Amino acid sequence: MSLLTRLYLLVVLAAAPAFGLVLYNDWQLRQAAEAQVEANALRYSRLVSGELDRIFAAVRSTLGAAAKAPAVQSLRGEECTQYLSNLAASHPNLSRLGVIRVDGQGACGLNIRVDPAATPSLRAALGTSDSYLGEYTVGRGSSVPILPFAERIEDANGKPVGVVASGLRLDWLGAYFVEKAKEFPPATSITIVDRNGTILVRLPNRDREGTSLSRYPELRAERGGTLRSQAAHTADGVARILGFTAIPEAPEGVGVAVGLSQDVALEPIRQTTRRNLVLIALTAIVAMSAAWLGGRTFLQNPIRSLVDAAERLRAGDLTSRTPLEGKGSELARLGSAFNAMASELAARDEERNKAAQALRDSEERLLIAQDAARIGVWEWDLAANQISWSRQMYELFGLDPESAASDPYGAWLRILHPEDREETDRTTKGHSARLGPFTNEFRIVAPNGAVRWILVRGRTIPGENGTPRRMVGANLDITEIKEQEIRETFLLTLADRIRDVGRPGELLRTVAELLGLHLKVSCVGYSEINEGEVWATVLTAWRPEGVQESRQRYRTDAFGDAFVELKMGRTFVVDDARTDHRTKSAVQVYESIEAIGSITVPLVRDGRLRGFLFVHQATPRRWTPSERELCEEVAERTWSALERVRADARRRLLINELNHRVKNTLATVQSIAAQAFRANDWRPEVREAFEARLIALSKAHDVLTRESWDGADLREIVAQATAPFSSIGHARFTVEGPPVRLSPSVALSLAMTLHELLTNAVKYGALSVAEGRVAIVWSVDETPESVRLKLTWQESGGPAVSEPQQKGFGSRLIERSLTREHGGEVRITYPAPGLACEIVITLPSEGTAPGTAPGHGAGSDTGDVRRIAG
Repeated sequence: MSLLTRLYLLVVLAAAPAFGLVLYNDWQLRQAAEAQVEANALRYSRLVSGELDRIFAAVRSTLGAAAKAPAVQSLRGEECTQYLSNLAASHPNLSRLGVIRVDGQGACGLNIRVDPAATPSLRAALGTSDSYLGEYTVGRGSSVPILPFAERIEDANGKPVGVVASGLRLDWLGAYFVEKAKEFPPATSITIVDRNGTILVRLPNRDREGTSLSRYPELRAERGGTLRSQAAHTADGVARILGFTAIPEAPEGVGVAVGLSQDVALEPIRQTTRRNLVLIALTAIVAMSAAWLGGRTFLQNPIRSLVDAAERLRAGDLTSRTPLEGKGSELARLGSAFNAMASELAARDEERNKAAQALRDSEERLLIAQDAARIGVWEWDLAANQISWSRQMYELFGLDPESAASDPYGAWLRILHPEDREETDRTTKGHSARLGPFTNEFRIVAPNGAVRWILVRGRTIPGENGTPRRMVGANLDITEIKEQEIRETFLLTLADRIRDVGRPGELLRTVAELLGLHLKVSCVGYSEINEGEVWATVLTAWRPEGVQESRQRYRTDAFGDAFVELKMGRTFVVDDARTDHRTKSAVQVYESIEAIGSITVPLVRDGRLRGFLFVHQATPRRWTPSERELCEEVAERTWSALERVRADARRRLLINELNHRVKNTLATVQSIAAQAFRANDWRPEVREAFEARLIALSKAHDVLTRESWDGADLREIVAQATAPFSSIGHARFTVEGPPVRLSPSVALSLAMTLHELLTNAVKYGALSVAEGRVAIVWSVDETPESVRLKLTWQESGGPAVSEPQQKGFGSRLIERSLTREHGGEVRITYPAPGLACEIVITLPSEGTAPGTAPGHGAGSDTGDVRRIAG
């Protein structure tokens, strides 16, 4: 017999007394439990008997009260009937209440007739002063099983005159004990029998109610006790211990039996026994296992256990320990040293795990930041030619990790924009050959067709030999930033190109061409809507092959729902006219104008759709929000510029028309005057003076015409007036003064004034002789309240002058035009050296102001009009 077998036998022998003790304890507990169940069954049966006694006492009390009622004692017909009816209504547990007289005739609403001689229960009820309790019966009127009760009725002399009869409804009694049984232990039975052995109440198996006892005649014994029922003799197959009361016991005339399930009562004991046996079996198994393990560990292979622990430790199991620990044997000391070494390794591993966890936390935060900023990280091992992408890289490029992971570089090249592919590939490979940081921008075409801008920043890292070993970079989606930059650059270029455009057609062509080249589309143009909003007329249409101005017309209702949205001021964007439900009814129209993809921007003014900008693409195109916003901004800017150009054109047209009409008017006046002077035989010099004044006025108009009637420069007015007299001599005029801008009306008045002064000087003054000179000098006095122009005309070197006796037409013309029309001040004096005229005018602030006039500077004129020194 081996050592292990002997150890097993010792374990079995050690466990045997425990098994015996458990079995003996189970037997004792069963005996005690059965005795307790018998006591409880007997106690429960007496509880039920007491409950029945209470119910019967209530019935007797009710019948006793009825028997003593005056209406019942005197058997007063209707009154007695009403009383008993009311009493029965308040006691649903009783069957019908009635009265049977001594002669057996029913009374008080009870229509029956019994033979007193043949009815023992009536004789018994009449013969006792106590309440009468009968046996199981079925009510005549209600067909409901009842337990009869009767109470004798006595007259005033104590003589019986009848009985008050009723019955306790057994269906009510059964339902009452159904509820009561819920308070008892599970599987409890209740049986109530009358003195004849008829079952009044049976729980469970209520279908036995009304039948006679077939077993257990002890329930009709003269005294109470207990008995056992077999499972085969019960309707529900449950063996019970019954406690019962005797028929003579209160309440007399009925017996009560309450059965408690033996299985329910003994189940805790069985569970305890099973649990103890299982524990003992487990203990035995553990003991046997301990014997087996102890024998092998301490007697057969302690060295093997130490080797196994060392192997597990070498394999990475830092929890590996050997049980050979202590200060006894050499193996124990070796085990202690081994365990100390393993603990040290575990502590170091825990520190490493903490550091790794901190690193994982940092990486998790980095991943969260990358997700939030849409940053993809990549690494390229140049030596192994292996590229690894982060999850965000695949999401950034819209690629499937499973399909793209095998060749990330090739997948990246395939989604590069065709225009950037070759250059970006060459640049990236160039960065891989140079150490240091690098930056690049490129475009990709996402799987959904959208073009995205990507910024890559990274560094090429050297290996041990100093040559490029790997590249690490981060990619960032900068589409929004880039589109904003491109859009701002385009808008600046557009503003520069259209700033000086003066014709509407040229403006529209310029805008259409710039926008079409920028968006790379099939067509860009502008259309106008007529007043009835029925026709759309194309003003200009740019295509890659050139600009067309066919002024084609289209009906607005031919484009589906487009004009419905345009009238509401909403931009109409179509990615694919063939699939868009809004253009389904007009697909042929969109195909005919090559507008499968389109953006249409409405131009609404004063609540009416005036026109629209259209951008067409001959193929489907997914328009970006940035492209839509750009089209809307270009449309708005173009419309404003177009209104400005049209306003300028209308203004120039009106000015030219005005100039034409003024010249025609002057020519007509000159012709009429010439005819009038010939007809009336006027002197030639009068006619010449009048024509000269008209010519001076015409020349002043010429100056204003060149300035588009925005005003004229004072120096140019003076030069224009003095030019005809420069041929008389050289350097006869001195002209000095700052640049001054005059309003049209002031310019005309000053031109006429200078003409009159010059005419007078030629005839009578300084210009009538070769030595005569004229100085025209002006200055400007500017204050916060006003701007005042002071001009001085001074003649010298001519004949002596004197003040005339009366004013001529010229003097009156000067005073009227400057003083009355412009509120100026004119003062003409006649000193001996020559005539002097001083003019002071308050200039309109919106019309003139000191400043530099184009083509002139401060100081004297050095052209045809030269300054005379001295």
